[in-house]
Amino acid sequence: MPGARRANKATLISSVAMFLSLIPSEVFSAQSTSGAAFLGITPSVRSFALGQANALTALGAEAVGANPANLGLMSQEMEVYTSYSTLMDGSQFEHISMAYAPHGFFDGLGVSMTRLYTGGFVGADTSGNFTNSSFSAGDTAIALSASAHPTQNLRLGVTGKVAQSAIAGYNSNWAPAADFGMTYSARLFQRPFSIGASLLNYGQAMKFIDQADQLPEMANFGAAIPLGNFFVVAEFNRLIIEQLTQVSLGAEYRLGPVSFRLGYLEESQASNLALQDQSAVGQIVGSGLSEGLGVDLGDFRVDWAMSNQAVDFGTTQRLALSLRWGNPSSHSHNKKRKQSWFKGLLKGSSHPDQSDWLMFY
Repeated sequence: MPGARRANKATLISSVAMFLSLIPSEVFSAQSTSGAAFLGITPSVRSFALGQANALTALGAEAVGANPANLGLMSQEMEVYTSYSTLMDGSQFEHISMAYAPHGFFDGLGVSMTRLYTGGFVGADTSGNFTNSSFSAGDTAIALSASAHPTQNLRLGVTGKVAQSAIAGYNSNWAPAADFGMTYSARLFQRPFSIGASLLNYGQAMKFIDQADQLPEMANFGAAIPLGNFFVVAEFNRLIIEQLTQVSLGAEYRLGPVSFRLGYLEESQASNLALQDQSAVGQIVGSGLSEGLGVDLGDFRVDWAMSNQAVDFGTTQRLALSLRWGNPSSHSHNKKRKQSWFKGLLKGSSHPDQSDWLMFY
């Protein structure tokens, strides 16, 4: 109906305006360098396989750290998600998150812990001479998330977290930060589509001894649409402190319980020096081509992804396991409940959902 369409457009415009108002002024400032780089690693293996387009591809428990607005998109009430990655120089990235989907205005609650560990650094004295000692470095982040579904088209989410770095026995402060996210879903030419946006790692600087580093703030904006058994997504990611822009493209094909994924991430060559001496084909393949698989067995899911992000350092592989249990969530059977925002808030029930096609395309 025209009135409903106008209301949806007004909701979309006001939501986008609210999100844009959260983007810090640093987005227009001179280029700099941020610290706590581990906060810029997406914990979602599915998102990584799809070119790191995480605003619309990380759902349920894996949405913590990507887009908290999608936290409530789970098939069952409880979900545990854990991912493991081997990165460059033998670094190990570990992430675990748990999400609960209550039947109410707040449709998702989550908690997570992220850890990056690198060992085997060779010690040196004040003159720069190597010693027989060695040391390690580690980073830790703890987060709490919540998502709400105020209208049938709109999802909102927020994450509060603290992060700390440690090296050779020295610890930084626990730096507070927040993530903000939104997802808006509707129909375009009779097909469902969604747009999503997130602002990640917006917070105070991490102070280490006498140095303070800004957190790796990132603003993401993406769009996704289903095409039969295909899921296609495109996203723009802006690294605010570094003043760099990434473009992500991803496609997923679902065949029964198996999902085949392919993605590409285009970014400034300045952020990947290992590729500068490569051929044009080597730069395309090495700079951001990724692939992956997902196997969904109902209560249990396995995700795997691989990318040769820097030719000189070899491949990066990631593995994730998900476990779900409990009663069906409000999205498990594409339920449509015709209740207003106010009644839903009072009665603690969910709203008609236009965005659960992200789970059941």
